Formats: sequence, C-alpha cells, structure tokens
Amino acid sequence: MDLGKKVLESWGPGRFDAELDKDGKAFRPDGKQAGTLIPPAFGLAGVNLHTWTGFGSVPYWNAFVAVTEMHGSGVYVDARLKDAAQFPVAARSGSWDTRGTPDKVTAKLAALHSYQPAIPAPRPPAGSFDARAFVRGKALFEGKARCATCHVPPLYTEPGHNLHTPSEIGVDAFQADRSPPRPVDAPKARLLSRRALRDASGRCEPLRRVLQPRPHGAREKRPDPASARALAGRGRHGESRRAVTSSPCWRREAEGRPPTNADVARPRARARRR
Repeated sequence: MDLGKKVLESWGPGRFDAELDKDGKAFRPDGKQAGTLIPPAFGLAGVNLHTWTGFGSVPYWNAFVAVTEMHGSGVYVDARLKDAAQFPVAARSGSWDTRGTPDKVTAKLAALHSYQPAIPAPRPPAGSFDARAFVRGKALFEGKARCATCHVPPLYTEPGHNLHTPSEIGVDAFQADRSPPRPVDAPKARLLSRRALRDASGRCEPLRRVLQPRPHGAREKRPDPASARALAGRGRHGESRRAVTSSPCWRREAEGRPPTNADVARPRARARRR
C-alpha cells in the first residue's frame, strides 16, 4: 500500500501512467516518476495517432481506457499485450483479452469517435500573450527553426503516420519501449500557454531543454542554437514566455519537484478573479 501511494503521489496533477498495470514499471530507471501528461481530448480532427507513443487510434484508446483502466464492463482486445517480456502484468492478468458482460462500452465507441474530433482546440484569451512576439515566433516556427517540418500547420503534428523512433527525435527510449510499436509521435505543438510543455514522450520539460539541438539520429530536425534561444522566449508561434513558464508543472519540474494540486488551484483562482 505504501508503494502504491508513493507511485500515485509521484505523478502530480494532469499526469497518468496508462502502462503501469500492463508492464509494472512504477518508476523510470533514473528513479523519477513514470507518468506522462494526459494527451488533450480536443483539437484531434485530422490527427492520426494522438497518444505519445502511438498506442492506437482514438476509438482504440477509448476502449483501452474504459475497459482496462476504468474497469467498465466491456470488450477490449489487443494481442500485442500478451507479450510477457514487454507486458508481464497484462500477460499474466489476461487484460489483453477482456470480455466483460454485459458489454456497455463497444456501442458507445462510434459516438465518441464522432464527438471527440469535433471538439475544437480553445484559443488563448485576448491579452494573454504578446502579439508582437507571436509574429516573431511564427516566423521562426515556420522558417529558420524548422519546427513546422514535423509540427505541420494547422494540425501541428505530422499528417499520416506521425511516429518516429526515439533516436530520430532525440529522447530516451523508456516511454517508447512501453508501447507495442516502440516509437514516439510528433506531439501536437499547440496550447503551450494552457498546458505544461511536454517533450515527444509526454514528459513535462523546460522549453529550452525540449528545443536544444541533440546529436541523435539521422533525421534530427531540431532548430539551430540561435533559433532555439529565440523560441525559448516564446511559446508556440510566439505566445509569451510568461504564459508558458507560468505553468505550475513547468516551475516545479524545473526545480526537480512534482507539481501539486495547490499549484493547479492557484492559477484557476486567478482566472476566476479576472
């Protein structure tokens, strides 16, 4: 029980470890928490694979979460998860082939598949970002910094099969190795002022660290150092750095601490006062 509490409390608000009950990896090899930021449920129209490691499509993920995470009564099948070497817990429990009766999940997947892609990504409130920095950031994002090579406007991910190996993106393989295809996707570079910044594997990272050039992979497309420094002063398309770095997750991750519920409550309280 103490270990379970330690694991749950290590994630912090807005994070979840969807593979924990499949592979049993409670922490990363370096001892840090293994949860990832929960992918957004909005702005998914036109996006192929929306989770950090391309586990499956939107209806796949809905079945996965409803049946194996929330333990709703329904059917979920994925024979990839019976690999005892990669998913020892799922292979032992048989959760890779769950057939609950009555099935209250499957009939709802089609409606959810229509609904979720129709949810638009919210726009930043007027006055919440520096408009001049937006213009400068947009020019860098789509030009010299080459961010738009993978984060293709207006999806801000890659059309088609938006997956890469960890070495191509320049991240470690821990999170990718926890999914059946073992890749990471080109994450949606949207709403950095509303969500804590994450790298391609779904971890919360300081903006400068995500943008810095790394020597991995033949297809590495990270911006040059000067462009990275310029973009680090702004969010996506130049949303003000203040908006991005005001994220509670940003501040506490930079200090090596997980965010707390109080960190999330304070910005919400300020928003209500405004």
